Amino acid sequence: MQDNLWTTVGLWKGGVLELVKPVVFPSKDGKGTQTVPSARVPEPEDKRKVEKDKDSTLTVVLAVLITFLFLLVLCLVVLYVLRWRRARKVLQSAPTGQVTVVFTDIQSSSALWDALPEVMSRSLVIHNNLIRQLKKRYRGYEIKTIGDSFMLAFPTSKDAINFSCVLQQEMMKMEFPEDLYYEDSCRTVYSNDGQVLWKGLRVRVGMQVGNPNIEYDYKTNTVDYFGPSVNEAARVESKAIGGQVVISDEVLDVVMADETLRSQLIVRSHGIYSLKGISRAMRLHAVCYEELAGREFSMVQEVRCDRCGGNNMTCPRCDGDAIPSRKTRRRRSNKSNTNTTKSKVVSDSSSVYNSSSV
Repeated sequence: MQDNLWTTVGLWKGGVLELVKPVVFPSKDGKGTQTVPSARVPEPEDKRKVEKDKDSTLTVVLAVLITFLFLLVLCLVVLYVLRWRRARKVLQSAPTGQVTVVFTDIQSSSALWDALPEVMSRSLVIHNNLIRQLKKRYRGYEIKTIGDSFMLAFPTSKDAINFSCVLQQEMMKMEFPEDLYYEDSCRTVYSNDGQVLWKGLRVRVGMQVGNPNIEYDYKTNTVDYFGPSVNEAARVESKAIGGQVVISDEVLDVVMADETLRSQLIVRSHGIYSLKGISRAMRLHAVCYEELAGREFSMVQEVRCDRCGGNNMTCPRCDGDAIPSRKTRRRRSNKSNTNTTKSKVVSDSSSVYNSSSV
């Protein structure tokens, strides 16, 4: 009987009824159960196929979407890791902590570009290649270039000084285009004993040591340096002349502490200077190897302290005595001029009085 319930097929308006699981009811006498066959009208074949296709399509779309999101997240993770590794590599190559910042610049570069643009274009390539070659030798890090100027960082002042002094020597050995040597700022100059003192482009160099702030730039993949020591290094370089290496007192202390370096260098003190944007006066010194000791420079007149005329600075020569500001000195000057005028008027009045009394 049970098997017949699952195999019996009934007709409904010419169609075939689809048997489903029988429904179990309690018997009328309450002593058992009664099984009643159940059937349903089957859905059309095409409708079931459409619903099946919809389910399959939805499954495929969800699978593609999940795969896409997974790949997207995976790519973002990979890019982040690569970016982090690249930044870490750059930060490891850039010196940190106490750093010596060096600025270089070509003397009379604007005039040379105006007079010989093609020659300067070729000469600049030689200049840049030499600087990049030497900075690798002395563990330098190229922060940026601005025109024909370089901003570099070195882990020690000794590396920075050796780089700068060797740069001055190697610049004279470079083979620049012949037309460049006809310019006044690039002519070959000899010493009295026939040694070459100047030849080709003249590069001025200035440096300062300190603990600058460091910031990584994700766009350029470089490290930039900020802070007072960077500003001071730029101002020290502005006081130098082409072919000259200028250092501060702080860098000189390193030179004096290193016996080997001290024996190799010739140091010339150029006095105390007022540097634009710097709140203190700085004593500057020029250094070079003995080979270029014959070079002579006429630097700007030094700034003196309050006792002999200053410029709103703190003068190291006077043990930190503050120099009055320009406004204070102007006020004093005006007061002095006023007193002089009053004395002159009084003197004239006295002379008039005396002449009248006579």
